[in-house]
Amino acid sequence: MIKSTAYNGVVTCCGNVAAVELNTSIFPFILRGVKLAGIDSVLPATGVKEGIWKLLAGDWKPLHLKEMVKIIGLDELPQALQTIQAGRAKGRFVVKHA
Repeated sequence: MIKSTAYNGVVTCCGNVAAVELNTSIFPFILRGVKLAGIDSVLPATGVKEGIWKLLAGDWKPLHLKEMVKIIGLDELPQALQTIQAGRAKGRFVVKHA
């Protein structure tokens, strides 16, 4: 994504589940003025967060959300954790408890 970002474009990052490293070339940043902007999801005011959540539940809701989430039971959690640790996880797991 960074390599295909337009001149003076912005790449954002909010959390990083897989690792803390960002393995990429610096050329897009210095040759095309690409910026890396972190997204703070902790300190913004509650009203700001609520507005964003409303957008994510409405106009900004991902079209393929159901394909991005797998609902599992507590008994499936150990296997899901192994999948995540092995780097084979796709999407998100939601643990449903009784």
